[in-house]
Amino acid sequence: MKRLLSLVLTAVLVAGVAATGLAQGSVQSISETKYILVGLQILPFAKITFPTVEQTIHFGIADRPGVYNTSGYLRDVENLFDATFVKDPGDEDFRGLEFRLESNVDVRVDFSFATAYLPPIFTFSWPEIPTLFEVRRGGEEAVCFYGYLVDLGDRPSSFTHLRADGEQAFFIDGAIRIDSKAAPDLYTGGLIMTVSSAN
Repeated sequence: MKRLLSLVLTAVLVAGVAATGLAQGSVQSISETKYILVGLQILPFAKITFPTVEQTIHFGIADRPGVYNTSGYLRDVENLFDATFVKDPGDEDFRGLEFRLESNVDVRVDFSFATAYLPPIFTFSWPEIPTLFEVRRGGEEAVCFYGYLVDLGDRPSSFTHLRADGEQAFFIDGAIRIDSKAAPDLYTGGLIMTVSSAN
């Protein structure tokens, strides 16, 4: 009986020491790392904004033959290319119709001019008169021209906006030559800007 009691006591002591060892071992830290895949697909984009409410270029009221720009009749100007971005003495801030362009790829910008119909809803009528549009970067550097019944010569008819340039401001102005081909009427046309990937 003493021997059995001694064995039981020994077993209890061994179990107690083992439990103490386990308790001390449980304070050891563990570390495990898992990786979670995060995906994203960005498509090419170009954003065109007009800071002003009106997106119009208006040549005003033509009441005599000659050259006009958006400031009106230009008395001493014969060449349309000399007529764009001529400041009205009363408007020191004039720089044309402003638009801003931002893209995450290099893009090419082209212009065209609708004189009759622009699907799906616009119907235009524009007289058979020389019409010129000029686009400037930042209001200073000419980057392209579009001419309706105007020979552009070697002037560029499109321009490239580089992704690295970020958002940039551009300005559009126009000039027209009025002659007897333009019958009295209220006319509208549509200047179309097309932005496409440059590559």
